[in-house]
Amino acid sequence: MFAQTPDGYLWLGTTAGLFRFDGVRFQAEERAMVSGNPSVVALYVAHDGTLWIGRANAIVHMHDGRFDTIEFLGYPNTFAEGKDGTIWVARSRTGAEKSPLCSILSAKVTCIGEKEGVTVPNADHLVIDREGALWIGASYGVVHWKDGRGQRFFEEEAAKSRDLGGVTLALASDGSLLAMLPGDDAAQIRRYDGAAWHAERLGRDSEATANTLSFDRTGALWIGTLTRGVYRAMNGMLEQFGSEDGLSGDFINSTFEDSEGGR
Repeated sequence: MFAQTPDGYLWLGTTAGLFRFDGVRFQAEERAMVSGNPSVVALYVAHDGTLWIGRANAIVHMHDGRFDTIEFLGYPNTFAEGKDGTIWVARSRTGAEKSPLCSILSAKVTCIGEKEGVTVPNADHLVIDREGALWIGASYGVVHWKDGRGQRFFEEEAAKSRDLGGVTLALASDGSLLAMLPGDDAAQIRRYDGAAWHAERLGRDSEATANTLSFDRTGALWIGTLTRGVYRAMNGMLEQFGSEDGLSGDFINSTFEDSEGGR
C-alpha cells in the first residue's frame, strides 16, 4: 500500500518493510522496524501530516522526525481520523480478545467490542462519515457505530462468503456510503443514502470479486479485485485494467492517488 506525506515523499508498505520514494529511488526506512514480522499492513497520513504505520502487533507513528512504536495486539488493518483528531483503527487477529475497534489519542490505545455495540469479532475496513459515525466492514457484515450504539447490516449475506474476506467500504462525495460484499460481482455496489441500502449496477458483469474501493479527485470509483486487476467506474461506464494493460499483476490489494493525480 502507498501513502504520501505533505513533504512529497511517497511511502510504500510491503511484506519486507517500509520504503520511502523521493522521486528517484526507494530507500528502506529502518527506523520504522519493530521486532518480529517486518510486514506493513496499513499506512495512513493524518490531517496533521504525520504518518501512521500498521504492523503485526504494533503501530508506528512518524512525527517530528521520530518513529514512535505503540504496543498493539493484532493486525491494524485500516486507520481513520475523527474530527477531534482521534485515530481509529480496525483490527483483526486478536485471539481471544474480541474488541476489533480501537482508538488512539495521545499514544493511548483503547479498544472496544460487543459490550460497546461493535458486534463483530474482527474488522477489516473503516470509514468515518460526515456525521462522525464509524462504519466497520468485516467478514461478519457491516457495523454502523456512533455514541456507543451499533447497528449491524448484511449479517446473513456475509456468512455465505466469509472465507473470501471482509466487506469493503468507501465514502462518496455526496456523503453516501458504498459497500461491496465478499462474493459480490465487482460491477454490483450497495449504497447507503442515510436511510436505507440500495443495490446499484455499475455496468456489465465483471466476473471478478472486489477487494478494495476508493474514489479519485474526479469522482471516479476504483475497484481493486482479487483476480482481474482494477476497474474504473464513471458516468455509467466500467473500464478494466489488468496485467495485459501494464499492471504488474491482477491481484489488487489497494489503490492510491498521489498529489498530482497519478494512480
